[in-house]
Amino acid sequence: MKVIWYAMNKHLIAILTLILALSVTTLSVGFVYKSQKSLALTQLNNLANKHTDRLIELVQRDLQDIGAGANFYYSTNPSDWYQFNTFSKKLLSSSDSLVGLQWMEKVAVKDIPNHIQQTRKTFPNYQIYTVPKGEPKVEGYILKENKPIYVATDIFPRSQTNINILGFYSSRERFDRIIEHLVTHGEPNLSDKVRLLQDSLDRKTPKDGMLVYTPVFSQHEDHLLGVMIGVVRLSIYFEKLVSEINTENSLSIKIVDTGFDAEDDPILFESTDWESNQGDIIEKVAHLSNRNWIIQFKTKVAINKNNQWTLFSMAGAGAIISLLLTFIVSLLTREKIRLGRMLEERTSELRFLVEHDTLTGLHNRRAFNDRLSQLLNSKNAFSLVSFDIDKFKFINDQYGHPAGDSILQHVSYLVSQRLKEGDMFTRIGGDEFCIFTNVAEQTELNHYIEGIRQAVADSQYKMNGKVIRCTISIGASIWQGESSEELQHNVDLALYESKESGRNTATIFKR
Repeated sequence: MKVIWYAMNKHLIAILTLILALSVTTLSVGFVYKSQKSLALTQLNNLANKHTDRLIELVQRDLQDIGAGANFYYSTNPSDWYQFNTFSKKLLSSSDSLVGLQWMEKVAVKDIPNHIQQTRKTFPNYQIYTVPKGEPKVEGYILKENKPIYVATDIFPRSQTNINILGFYSSRERFDRIIEHLVTHGEPNLSDKVRLLQDSLDRKTPKDGMLVYTPVFSQHEDHLLGVMIGVVRLSIYFEKLVSEINTENSLSIKIVDTGFDAEDDPILFESTDWESNQGDIIEKVAHLSNRNWIIQFKTKVAINKNNQWTLFSMAGAGAIISLLLTFIVSLLTREKIRLGRMLEERTSELRFLVEHDTLTGLHNRRAFNDRLSQLLNSKNAFSLVSFDIDKFKFINDQYGHPAGDSILQHVSYLVSQRLKEGDMFTRIGGDEFCIFTNVAEQTELNHYIEGIRQAVADSQYKMNGKVIRCTISIGASIWQGESSEELQHNVDLALYESKESGRNTATIFKR
């Protein structure tokens, strides 16, 4: 509906934008400021430049210290790397904001067993692990294409919380981008703000940290040895910055991160009176390796009568800007219409994905639960059929998981061809499938599920020149007023009986 509204009123929106922009320009030109504004704006700009440079200096100082930590691994032999703890202790003592260092050693897949054995000489419980995005912790190596890992091998300070991090390697795309940047540019890569382990693991704890990734190349710079990660407490920077600001200027500060992955929480620091301060804003940019911090300074500034002539120039500029803004809004409106239509299409696709299995295209467990609830509430007769593929693990082990996926699709297609009108076919998970059918008479149901079983048993699937045959075991139960749990239990008993009978069997639950 919004897309239709925008399409019908796009010209009206442009006209209203022009009227609004001209009105704002007219009101702006009408103001008369006091004589000090021009000087005050210059002073504010100079002050902004000074504090921006100061902030960059504070960050660069820590980058140099982290670089010194990286240089330790670059300039020493691996046999001396155990002295990292002593070296780091001296290094961190010179910085208030640098609170930790972490050595992520590059380890090839073939070298992982030896790496674990060597590291356990210092850390007996050392074991590599990763935490895939949106998934629980996974031990061992899981990357594809035999990619090397960058694994946390040493850390400072060696608190128990920090030691628990050892063995971690990232399996996420974001870390791959960091490595690509380090190799391509050979300079540190700064993260968006993160929650420090020293503070809390509670997700409600404010994010007060930043990670600095520094590459460590071999002495011939022909390959990457690993990555030195510096852990920085951001609030130290901003506390120092605020303490150095002249409070007589009524100056408020807001710092926004525009770098990669900062979109969800970009504000690094904001003065408590930022919203209440109705002054003018000067914006500066702190260029920090791979990301920029936008620093906004706000204070009340006046303008004198001698500079009022500039307001007339502003009127002309405002008129031009109004026309440009109108043109831009017109373009944005058309783009919004286009994006709105795309969004409707994507929303339709997402609705499908919410209730369907991506591999087979069948309904998923969520759709299964909804349908079961509907059928139980309707009180209409129906049967629940459940089956899984016999010795599916053997197929995966013998022919590989791609073959297993193909068999799942093959069986799904065969069974779909045998469904009756009104049946609902679902994949519950793995090789487990269920069918809701209106067939609720025992003889007819037996003929129905036998037909499904026979269709699969008679089929064969060819892959890479090999013929793969499979069978299914089926369990079914006619609903007779039981609860959801009881019905599914009955089906499971029937399926178990089919398996006990030697598999490739269809069984109806007997009451």
